[in-house]
Amino acid sequence: MAHPYIPTFVSFATHNCNVTDHEAAETSASFLSSLRVVLGDRGLLECISVALVASGPVAQATVQTIPITPNTHSMRLIFLFVERIISEMSKEDIASMPVLITGSGSEDEGSAVGGSTLRNFWLAAFGSLANVAGSATPSNEAMWPVFDAYTAFFLKFKEKTCAQFWTKITDWAINRQQQQATNNAAAEGGADSKRRRAEGAAAEGNNASDEVDPEGGYTKRQVVIHFVYLSLYSHLLRKLKSIMTFSFPIVSNVLVELLQRYNPTPFVALSAKREAGTVFAQSAASDNTGGAWITRNKALSGPAFATATALMNSILLMSEAQIPEDPTLAA
Repeated sequence: MAHPYIPTFVSFATHNCNVTDHEAAETSASFLSSLRVVLGDRGLLECISVALVASGPVAQATVQTIPITPNTHSMRLIFLFVERIISEMSKEDIASMPVLITGSGSEDEGSAVGGSTLRNFWLAAFGSLANVAGSATPSNEAMWPVFDAYTAFFLKFKEKTCAQFWTKITDWAINRQQQQATNNAAAEGGADSKRRRAEGAAAEGNNASDEVDPEGGYTKRQVVIHFVYLSLYSHLLRKLKSIMTFSFPIVSNVLVELLQRYNPTPFVALSAKREAGTVFAQSAASDNTGGAWITRNKALSGPAFATATALMNSILLMSEAQIPEDPTLAA
């Protein structure tokens, strides 16, 4: 990156301590606008991407940048600005920016410091949402501006390209590489297998305070990533409805895997309900299925319970999106 110090300025300008009121927020927004004039859209988005993970070229330049997280920064300020940039760009302009279209997922997670691999802006953004303190999950106030900006980006492209984007996000969210390593280790069996699974999951979290689930092999951070992924998917389903049916083949197996991880019970109930067609959607809307399951599973702790709830919401919204409207009701 040609401007190694700019991410520090972005992080400083959008930190909560500098966005204490409306006037301060306006000043920070004006600063971002000035940076856009100087750097251009691509340069600014690359700088924001670096600030979201605070690694790579910033570390090389020995500049101490505070990573942008929901606890420390105004996600609303940053991503309302990003959404405006995306909305004003053409599809061709966006397609010419590797930081938005391609890029790496591994460094977005901060797993490498000092590398030169280009970060994918969106994976960096979603990864930053998972950097919440303690055992919390990011709030809707923090997530929705990020999701709205991504939706503006998503709507610039046709179904086939959107399917490629969603596959990339899905692979990131379930950590395909780590999953393969876990499967290989499990095949070896015994204590060594458990040790490898725990070590791999701990490495993924890149955080010494992350506790590892000895059975599922997930760190708390990975659970929160699942929560962010499912919340994003629910957001897109609510906004785009039947447009998202192209994603069902990509998502279905993942949802089954996550159901088996967090609790397989609702999948059986939902499968039975699904045969009833529109009755399933009506039941979901009245909370007869989801609400009862949530009540039974309140023993799940913190992020795991939030993720399980988000999982249920995604499944219910998928069903509603693919059930055709009854013409007799419309009349």
